[in-house]
Amino acid sequence: MLSCGLVPAINCIEIPPLGPACTTQFVYGLSATVVDDETGDPIDDAVLTLRDGNYVEVMELLPTGSYAGAGERPGTYDLTVEIPDGPTQTFHQIEIDADECHVIGLAVEIRVAGDDIIVLPSNFACTEEARPGVIVKVINAVTGVPITDAIVTLTEGDYHEELEGGDGDEYVGAFERRGIYSLVVEAPGFLPETIDTVVVTENFCHVNTTKLTVALRRSMQ
Repeated sequence: MLSCGLVPAINCIEIPPLGPACTTQFVYGLSATVVDDETGDPIDDAVLTLRDGNYVEVMELLPTGSYAGAGERPGTYDLTVEIPDGPTQTFHQIEIDADECHVIGLAVEIRVAGDDIIVLPSNFACTEEARPGVIVKVINAVTGVPITDAIVTLTEGDYHEELEGGDGDEYVGAFERRGIYSLVVEAPGFLPETIDTVVVTENFCHVNTTKLTVALRRSMQ
């Protein structure tokens, strides 16, 4: 590369650095195949709906047999999978990123097993960490001081779990377990507190952690 300062006789034109050479290919943010888990047969009448805020899109069934959506549109989506005469399930907080040219497409295989829907990532790797579905911070309602000797329990039908913690100011549980729970918080000298509905959703890899702060009031006794 010539330097204008070193070659004064040449009228130099400053050329800005070139950016990436983008292709004209149209890239979908999410593609999915839907199959029967028992037979392996494709399901071509499923309804896959993507939502990102006010944006709603029904994924298109391509001639290749896969469903595609979020074309060149990065965002954080909820995906609802509806199987005619079968289950319906929603997966939350699916992040579609982009580089300088296109969205970075995610591909998944959706397997329908009875009343359950299983999603297997095809072209991206999930981390191996186990994420809690619920994190609860328990504090004194008057002073705001953390309560470290509380008993925090989650219940969903026959499922019952006492959350771990107390050494710090957080109690954790429902690791990698989606559900709609009832939460009860009890502590010596305080009135118990119940939250009837605590919803834990999931994305393709993990549950989405729900964080709560529960303030307890002193009992009169």
